[in-house]
Amino acid sequence: MEEQYRGSEDQGGKNHPHGDRLTMDEDYKGHHIQSVPRHLLPDSNRWTAHVVINWTVRSREQFREFDVKRGFATEEDAELGGLTFAKKWIDDGKPKLRERGTGSGS
Repeated sequence: MEEQYRGSEDQGGKNHPHGDRLTMDEDYKGHHIQSVPRHLLPDSNRWTAHVVINWTVRSREQFREFDVKRGFATEEDAELGGLTFAKKWIDDGKPKLRERGTGSGS
């Protein structure tokens, strides 16, 4: 399950507000993680998570965001799943994220 996340490589240092949605926030190894649950499909009972990770490198704020590419049974599971994937990405050395809409070739 190596292709569990995908995202953008934007390094503009901007925060991405999530409006009035509830988010699960956690600080982990010098990174701030936000996990926002979303319905997988509008008429679905399955959930996914949109994750934003912020950290600072040499006085410059960095961020990455990605969508977890799997469905969860509950909103809470999606929030926790987003945090779990973010922590794994950090622990794995922050590998390059797949851009949205790309294929599975390496």
